[in-house]
Amino acid sequence: MDAVGLSMLVCLALSTCHFSVSPLHKKLHLHRKPVASFSGGAAAGYVFLHLFPELEASHAGAGTGTHGVVLFGFVLLYSIDTKLRSKTRLADDGARGYRVLRIGFATVYSFLIAYTMSENLPLTPSTALAFTLALGLHTLSLDMKLIDEFGHATHRSSRLILTVALLSGWLLSYLTEIPEVLVDSATAMMAGFIVFTVFSEELQDQKNIRIFWFAFGAFVYFMLEVISRYW
Repeated sequence: MDAVGLSMLVCLALSTCHFSVSPLHKKLHLHRKPVASFSGGAAAGYVFLHLFPELEASHAGAGTGTHGVVLFGFVLLYSIDTKLRSKTRLADDGARGYRVLRIGFATVYSFLIAYTMSENLPLTPSTALAFTLALGLHTLSLDMKLIDEFGHATHRSSRLILTVALLSGWLLSYLTEIPEVLVDSATAMMAGFIVFTVFSEELQDQKNIRIFWFAFGAFVYFMLEVISRYW
């Protein structure tokens, strides 16, 4: 399968995650702790074993400045999230603002995943599987969090937006010639986003972390990365 077809399949798999959360919510919630821990470990493995090495190997115009973009993305999201979380305790306007922020962030996040995929996804079956596993479970975990906080109605409307963002990012990446510096900057921003969401959403409450599943998720991603070098 060529690059276009493979990346399209990955986008469709991630879109399926958005649409499968609501009907499977009750069943997934029974295993919420191991699922969140495993997906957090796999997503962390993706960042440290794939995204960061990609940024290190970059020779684009941004150069080492891409690491600053990672930090900027993390600090920006942490600051805004903390500010709006405090406002939700004070007024309904703050609660609405926080809901818009969460959906808006998820939309940008989905777009960046698909937009940078053509550059950052080695087009082999095993690496495509590793990518889908890490970010597919990560997507399920974040969508479950949206349902828990804002309800099924909000998620049913937002999942359409998130799917459009995924497909738009994929389409734009193939219809336009992407400057390398832009790809590196987008990848760096996405890395900051993932680091933030892993530790603020999936691994936020230490009482709910299952260390075995977290370590197992990281190990599974590591093994898929190793296998991808030979297959």
